[in-house]
Amino acid sequence: MAIFKIQLNERKTYPFEIAFMGDDLTLDPEITAQLTGEWFVKGNLRLSDTENLLNFDIKGRLIYPCSRCLKPVEKDLDYHFDDHIDIDGDSVDLTEFINDSLFINEPTSILCREDCKGLCPMCGKDLNEGPCGCTPEEEIDPRLEVLKDLL
Repeated sequence: MAIFKIQLNERKTYPFEIAFMGDDLTLDPEITAQLTGEWFVKGNLRLSDTENLLNFDIKGRLIYPCSRCLKPVEKDLDYHFDDHIDIDGDSVDLTEFINDSLFINEPTSILCREDCKGLCPMCGKDLNEGPCGCTPEEEIDPRLEVLKDLL
């Protein structure tokens, strides 16, 4: 999108501030979260003969699925991003770098609450809402039934 581009000219430093709504940015498919609400990106692009340095802070709110029960979990974020970049052309599209910042900071596991019980592996019921009707006998894989006799 055009709002994420920096147009280059003769200057060596390009400060930028971008405000956008979460649905204005298409996220990389590997990112499990959804952006929501208003987002802010503020930073600088510094060009020199030897290197091009991009740094920015990004602030906003993400919605992740709980790692155990899949309920939506909202998290505020405030990340800093620094990278040496290659420039090809007369503009820099920040979309890839914003996506990179979100991807490298994505948590490996996020819970709706510390004691989340998750979903029943047999029926899929949310165990935070109470027990399901499954019995422990139903949970044994028939191929492993013989191992029960060893206990």
